Amino acid sequence: MNLRTHLEQIVEDRYKHQNNGMFRMASRILREWNLIEEIKDNEKETDYIIPCTWVMEGVFNVKAKTLEEAIQKVLNRSGDIPELPERCGRVDNSFSVCRVEAEEINVPIGSPVSEGPQRIFN
Repeated sequence: MNLRTHLEQIVEDRYKHQNNGMFRMASRILREWNLIEEIKDNEKETDYIIPCTWVMEGVFNVKAKTLEEAIQKVLNRSGDIPELPERCGRVDNSFSVCRVEAEEINVPIGSPVSEGPQRIFN
């Protein structure tokens, strides 16, 4: 039997416990417990910005006279090479959350720390 069930049982058997104060104490605890649960249920969710990093891998199809020229074209992003490879994917186990940055940019509005510059992520 958990604590809440036990308290509810005491309140239900109030005539048996009225003389020793158990009923009053259990009733008060249950009222406060219910109030706390109601407050938790009414808490609003907040939008947070969570910066993350991960490593991508992919391939470029490059027209060049030599391998070295092809590599230089990719490194210099010259010509018709897009910003990201067409066929790409995330490297396994490379995803991570930037906790320090998340704590810095998610400071509650109005707190002394929130008055300074904040980073904005698109």
